[in-house]
Amino acid sequence: MDDQPQSDSADTAVPDFERYAALSQAYEDAKLRYIRSKTAGAEEKLRDDFAKRRDEVNAEITTLQELFERHRGAAAASVQAYAARLPHRVRRGLISAPSLWERVCSFNAVSGLYRAAQRSAADVDEVVELLRKRRARIDAMESETRRAIYLREDAVRKRLQTPEGLEALQSDPIVKAAFQKLQAANTERAYHDERIHTGRIPPQEARNEDMARHGWAFASAPLVEVTIAGVARYGSLEYYVLRDGRNRESLLACDPALEPLRDCVFDVARVANAYRATMRLDLAGSATNMSADRITRKTPASDQVEEQLIAALAVLATRIRGETAAEYAADGEATG
Repeated sequence: MDDQPQSDSADTAVPDFERYAALSQAYEDAKLRYIRSKTAGAEEKLRDDFAKRRDEVNAEITTLQELFERHRGAAAASVQAYAARLPHRVRRGLISAPSLWERVCSFNAVSGLYRAAQRSAADVDEVVELLRKRRARIDAMESETRRAIYLREDAVRKRLQTPEGLEALQSDPIVKAAFQKLQAANTERAYHDERIHTGRIPPQEARNEDMARHGWAFASAPLVEVTIAGVARYGSLEYYVLRDGRNRESLLACDPALEPLRDCVFDVARVANAYRATMRLDLAGSATNMSADRITRKTPASDQVEEQLIAALAVLATRIRGETAAEYAADGEATG
């Protein structure tokens, strides 16, 4: 039995690319939920163990911080005592040893003050190093815990690649429902891609699909700083790709009468029940050639609104064609 869609609506439907992406993401989310359900117990144990060890290290850090405050206070007092005797030996918290003459004059008392200041500074440095190691230990334990959790999830993922693991995955109700929806969407997508490959997709459908893919709409006023960026072809249908000053693109049915607009920058405004197209120079002060692609036929307008828009542009194109002809004539007279 042929399981490809056979209805006319299926043959003319534009693929819903956002829906396909959403269904694919829903399936991946369901698989992740399944994986985590299999590792939840072990993950909780790992996190509890990490929390316990972290609390122990944090208690040590608290004790060391108290010790640091005491040592810092003692170091400050010893430096002040040394500075009281030899102020020129203390600069910006740094101390230097007394000279031989200073030791002799103080009967070596300044030497004891200097050694006491050195010991206090060393005690502070030692506690700072211990604090650094304890904090580094917490970071290392956290990294180890994250890696252990990842390895457990990775082991489940690898098991899903085996027949037994895949069977267990597909038997999960949530995963099964998400997979069935994705499989149905993939069948629709595959049928659509096969129709494109064999050329059985109508021009209008190919156009609508391209419009959905690029976020295009049919051109409508007002249009500001518009250029013809290219030509889009779908079988016998041809459309100008219009690009405005904000880089937004839209489609307009091709008409040979509009070809003079190809090298121009123009605006289109709606006035009452009609349209008015006007020439606009680009920032450099001259028109720019945006597209060298030429049309081969006229494509009927999709509705009356597009007909009116094309008519307004045709008036502007006629004026441009007349001005160009006059310029050629003037150049011919000048060179003759």
